[in-house]
Amino acid sequence: MPFECFNRLVAKFKKAPLSDESAGYATELLFSAANRESDKRVFVDWKMVMTAFTLLMSAVPTSAQLNDYISNLKKQGDLVSLPNFLQVRAWFDATEGAHDTTDDAKLSN
Repeated sequence: MPFECFNRLVAKFKKAPLSDESAGYATELLFSAANRESDKRVFVDWKMVMTAFTLLMSAVPTSAQLNDYISNLKKQGDLVSLPNFLQVRAWFDATEGAHDTTDDAKLSN
């Protein structure tokens, strides 16, 4: 069972290597399969995986919070600029800007 979840994760974030590309008449594979021909090496965008894991801990807005946020952004103007974006309070402001309260953070101070 755990490997099924891992395989779904790998499939979701699978990437093709940049150097395996066609060179005119032939394709040069710099990243070949593993030891056996039936095995295929799979490349994963681990940065995206870690970003997804990080976002799993973020607060998800309710419909009302999201509608309020959108209407407040629209009050700032038609185009969203960085100064306008920073002026509008969002549902995640209470948690995303919070100080680290873990024991490791307390020890480093």
